[in-house]
Amino acid sequence: MFVVNVARHVIGSTSLAGLTTNICRYPRSRLTLIHIFALPVLLSLLIFPGCSDSGTPAGKITIFEAAGFAPVIDAITAEAEGKLNVSIIAEASGTQVACRKLSELGRRCDILISADEKLFRELVPDKTEFRLDFATDEIVLAFGQRAKFADDVEKDWAKALFEKDVRLGRGDENLCPVGYRTLMTWQLQEKFANIAGFSDNLKSKSAKVVDDVMHLTPLLKTGEIDYAFLYRSMCIAQDIRHIRLDRKVNLGDISTDYSSVSVKLGKGKVIKGGPVIFSLSIPSNSENPESASRLIKYLLTDKAGVIKAKGFTPIKPTFHGKKELFKPFADFAEFSDEKI
Repeated sequence: MFVVNVARHVIGSTSLAGLTTNICRYPRSRLTLIHIFALPVLLSLLIFPGCSDSGTPAGKITIFEAAGFAPVIDAITAEAEGKLNVSIIAEASGTQVACRKLSELGRRCDILISADEKLFRELVPDKTEFRLDFATDEIVLAFGQRAKFADDVEKDWAKALFEKDVRLGRGDENLCPVGYRTLMTWQLQEKFANIAGFSDNLKSKSAKVVDDVMHLTPLLKTGEIDYAFLYRSMCIAQDIRHIRLDRKVNLGDISTDYSSVSVKLGKGKVIKGGPVIFSLSIPSNSENPESASRLIKYLLTDKAGVIKAKGFTPIKPTFHGKKELFKPFADFAEFSDEKI
């Protein structure tokens, strides 16, 4: 370590161009034996920065994550960076927005975490070659800080939400999965409770439509809206009062068929109903796939308890995609023949 510090003192630069210049300028009378030995060390630091014994991270991992999963990544980041010797940069947004960063903006990331496993093949089929399903969630009805008719909603939410003064918020179905899943929940309730026009009427009653599920929680906490349909995990993570819905409508039971409902998005794409499954992938243009694989294993094995504590239901990680890409996950996941 002493030699490394001396090398840095001698060079005073972190670029190869600066290195050459400073070597030439440095007084030869002061180039002692220890300095001479220090120079190759610094060269190795410049060329192989991840090999430094100074604790410098071996690589950067950029994560584009579904906003609903942000509490989990936030909770594990500090420890993961230390144990895996990486630097983690996470960007939370609606899953559609995260996918468009890759498909339309030409950006890169090392891990893409989606709140809907179907969006890999729907939005980024040319950017992802596999997906790894790892957890489920469910839609619940969340209460605002000053929610009106709260007792009535507890008894019969489908009726009480139509009270005149109730302010309802929801996510934009074109920008975040919780948006179209809210509409699916309403459609399922309409079907099973036989309430004609229920879904369309609630859609018309929506006072606020936001582009990101994370923008709904502040509106609830400030009392700007009374109710919103959210993921149960978000309510648990942010201590928001909520009621759970029947499994026939909450999209939370992987054994239940929800495909009888669907939502048409703005560009004509139709999303069929299905259980809430969180999934992830390493995009094909990742700059650090090996470190990304190590972080995924750490998340889904060592930190599975954190995923559960944040309100998700962990499932056996299931790999969908090219079999030659399965090897890094083979010791904790199962392979599926299904295409991505």
